[in-house]
Amino acid sequence: MHQVGISAFGENFATRKRGFELPQSEIITLAAIFGLAYSVIYGEYLLLVVIVALLALFRGRPKREHSLENITV
Repeated sequence: MHQVGISAFGENFATRKRGFELPQSEIITLAAIFGLAYSVIYGEYLLLVVIVALLALFRGRPKREHSLENITV
């Protein structure tokens, strides 16, 4: 019976995603927003420092091109 359902409806109906998925950047942003609100409300400024450090850690650094074409003599 299961094989008939797969052949009749295709693979999309046979596989289901479970839960709600967020990209890592959105999870970090939401955690930072809730942490910032908590630290402002309750005066936990150490948590604010940790949040800023984590955001700085996960933030992408600008990519620099290392090329000999940019060097002038």
